Amino acid sequence: MNDYSSYIYKTSDLGETWINISGDLPNIAVNYILVVPGQDDNYIFAALDGGVYFTENGGTNWNYVGTDLPFVTAQELRLDIPNSKLICGTYSRSMFSYDISWIDNLDTDYTGLNSNTENEMSIYPNPAKNNITIQNGTQGEFKLFNIKGQVVLNHNTTKKGDFTLNVSALHKGIYFYELNGQKGKLVKQ
Repeated sequence: MNDYSSYIYKTSDLGETWINISGDLPNIAVNYILVVPGQDDNYIFAALDGGVYFTENGGTNWNYVGTDLPFVTAQELRLDIPNSKLICGTYSRSMFSYDISWIDNLDTDYTGLNSNTENEMSIYPNPAKNNITIQNGTQGEFKLFNIKGQVVLNHNTTKKGDFTLNVSALHKGIYFYELNGQKGKLVKQ
């Protein structure tokens, strides 16, 4: 509470050890971190209470992004890789986008989803409290993993279509799911 320092840490061993990569970020609270796929974890965007910052050296040095974003609270970041854009959602100040075409070798398959939208699945609500619905799921084994890579929920489905799973027993946190090569992230509240 009332500590507005920038805390960004990195682990390479599933949380056994952590390295501070806050570098020269200003002492402003960090709200969201986005690691650019395909860049060996060196290219990172951070949404702070005072705008968006970027590093291309794994967190040693950070630079303010863009010239049009006012000094506002940046809440969330997304990559629009087909259009080479970084999208920034702010707190009550709309959304901004930035050209990121200067980043070489953007990983165009970073979501892990099939390009055939007819077979793509989605999970809602996300974040979830009690139940999740897997929409347009395919036949196969649905697995939910914790951040250590351990399977915490497993469900076999014998037909294509929507199904609902109870996640109320899971601890709050971030989980990852997989079904027939489609992958994604689930936040449990």
